[in-house]
Amino acid sequence: MALEIHPPETDLIGVEPGGDGWEPSTVHTHYFGFQVPEAGIGAFLYVRYQPFFPLSQGSVIIFQGLDNIAHVELAHMDWQITMPWPEVDGQTITTANGFRIEFLELGKTARTTYRSSDGTTSFDLVHTAVTPLPPGSCAVCRFSPGITAPRAISG
Repeated sequence: MALEIHPPETDLIGVEPGGDGWEPSTVHTHYFGFQVPEAGIGAFLYVRYQPFFPLSQGSVIIFQGLDNIAHVELAHMDWQITMPWPEVDGQTITTANGFRIEFLELGKTARTTYRSSDGTTSFDLVHTAVTPLPPGSCAVCRFSPGITAPRAISG
């Protein structure tokens, strides 16, 4: 029996705002993370889309060390609670504060870039999926047909 996986195009579900077909409760997300173990750095890169309204939230949080339990202990936080709809150009999504996701190969490879407004924090990374998850393997996907399953990422 072959393993069924979500088609790569599901990486772009929910990035077109408004229009018919979106319920007010519809939420779509993109999450990427990265770690630099030798420097004790970890990052949470996230965009939450609400296409019905249309608005988004999220962006970049970077931790340094292993004992961060409060937001004031973060090395860098550019989290926006409410942002305008990101700019979407083909397979590239750019938020109002400059966090960018470029899907180089849908379902397999994405590039994330960011530069803080003061220029002190930046990254340019390529994330490579190491395993697609089968449909129904995440709780959200089981209850929301058509929503993409997260992929394990290395990068």
